Amino acid sequence: MAELVNFKAQRFSAGLKRLRATDPVLIEIVLALWELGGEAHRQIVVDHLLRGRGEAGVIRHDHRAPIYEAMASIFARAPHSSTWVAPVFNPTSYRWMLTESGRRLFQIDKTGKTETDMRLNPTNRA
Repeated sequence: MAELVNFKAQRFSAGLKRLRATDPVLIEIVLALWELGGEAHRQIVVDHLLRGRGEAGVIRHDHRAPIYEAMASIFARAPHSSTWVAPVFNPTSYRWMLTESGRRLFQIDKTGKTETDMRLNPTNRA
């Protein structure tokens, strides 16, 4: 079990280093989706995010609304404005998923480097 936890921590820190976004809500959504397996209903994602922020008790819609609005504005900017997160079915879908590039943020090779690290510095592969 300790090895599994350490592997998860290693993948988490590798992905965290790769996240570069101006919107901190998007970063939180990406991390929550990764922890939830890559795809989930928006309420589950936002509740997970709010619990991570320390929200206790019943989470009401007015707690979730600012995050829903932030993601709606990200999805509305352009069809591919977020290269890491997308609605599953259509722009108004309540189910969100990590895109392929969003999943790649957390993929590491045997040397512990992410795919992005390899592209940025191809001579330092070992």
